[in-house]
Amino acid sequence: MRLRIDAGGVLLGRSPRCEVVLRDPKASRAHALVYLDSDRPRLLVLGQGRTRINDAIAPREAALAAGDRVAVPGLELVLEAQAEAAPPDAPAWVLERPGGGLFGVTYGPFVVGGHAGDDLLVDGWPPHALALHPTQGRLHLTAQVEVLVDGQAIGPGALLAVTAGSVIAHAGQRLRVVALGQLDQDTILSGDGAPEAPPQRIELEFLPRGGRLRVRTPSGERAVYLPGQRCDLMALLLNPPEQRRVGELLDDDYLIERLWPNQSRTRADLNTLVYRLRKDLVRAGLDATAFLVRAPGGGGTRLDVADDVAIAVT
Repeated sequence: MRLRIDAGGVLLGRSPRCEVVLRDPKASRAHALVYLDSDRPRLLVLGQGRTRINDAIAPREAALAAGDRVAVPGLELVLEAQAEAAPPDAPAWVLERPGGGLFGVTYGPFVVGGHAGDDLLVDGWPPHALALHPTQGRLHLTAQVEVLVDGQAIGPGALLAVTAGSVIAHAGQRLRVVALGQLDQDTILSGDGAPEAPPQRIELEFLPRGGRLRVRTPSGERAVYLPGQRCDLMALLLNPPEQRRVGELLDDDYLIERLWPNQSRTRADLNTLVYRLRKDLVRAGLDATAFLVRAPGGGGTRLDVADDVAIAVT
């Protein structure tokens, strides 16, 4: 048995809704989740039964590496690394280095930096300086160091949607986003790719300590694990109060009161939570800045979804 791990993860437990159903009575209904956080797998222990990593009792949450053995009641799994090449005709965002050729970004995260293991090595840049994520016809950038995008300083931890023609600069080196095109043909399109069709169904499944969000579009399904309050925020946006529909702005005061009851929290705390949720959505290949919308200047948050989208919160 082999299962691919993605941002939505592989759920192990006795519940028939799990991807791996455990028959041992010592296992919990939702026992453990193995998922991708950025570009590396992690284990999240959800249940009470014993879980081990390489014969040691697993903590509540731990990073994993190729070759690690994860043992849960009645089953042991081994983590394998497998390179996954994009189909030869897959559309690719194309990066251009002055005098240095073209580089296709067909998957995410596509890591750029000064480390030999980075997807694109740039001399003089620190390791893993930034990552690029193709997301539903757009390209998002997450930065670990301060970079310039079209002359504007973007600080560490930033999340930004870039477009064809954008110039990314750091430490005297520049990269230009050429366009969305086909690397195996002599065709480079002159503009951004057409956005993907809007979601047809959105489902949030609660788990201990978080939940999994599934978004189905005409091209397939994307899933991502949302921890803690990021899951709570998504649940509020998918299940608004009476006389409000999904897609309408929910006031900051309403969200803050329900996310942090009887606590002194501010709009800055909500902005941070929205930013972290957007990063989770980007990991799943979702166009986070278009899907999760903040009102200009703050004051409200909404999901950009059509009236007829099917929504389930379970």
